[in-house]
Amino acid sequence: MEPNARNTARTIVILGFTVAALSGVIGYWQNVSSAPYQFGSFREILIPLLNPLITIAAVAAWWWLSRIEARDDEQLRYLRIAYIAFGVQYFLYAALYVLIVTPLDAQTGSWTTTVLWLDCVGAVVASFGLFLMARYLFTREDFDQEVPASEEVS
Repeated sequence: MEPNARNTARTIVILGFTVAALSGVIGYWQNVSSAPYQFGSFREILIPLLNPLITIAAVAAWWWLSRIEARDDEQLRYLRIAYIAFGVQYFLYAALYVLIVTPLDAQTGSWTTTVLWLDCVGAVVASFGLFLMARYLFTREDFDQEVPASEEVS
């Protein structure tokens, strides 16, 4: 992948997962700060904490996975298929969030809808970035080959 295109696609993927992680943190804060919420058991502590931890782990995982380079054409094909499949997965997540949230009742000011909308935006952005990652993947051999001066594009 061209360095600039790779960095842009990688940034978009990480941005999408970061927005989703932010929604998880907001959701957790809203759950534990509500008046009737009590930490009565380990399970009651763990359940609201899992969503933010899962999304933060996703940010970390995609930070490292987006650095992987293909060594040959077969690996390139598998990476492209994987990025496209993950892009479709997150696009479907976005569709699910839109179906859950709409119609948006703006008068309630509910944190729940804010969290779901952030999840939706994060899924759309991550999906877009994953499709870009699939599109701009190249093998390491593509970088190792020098382009003759006569073929360079001005």
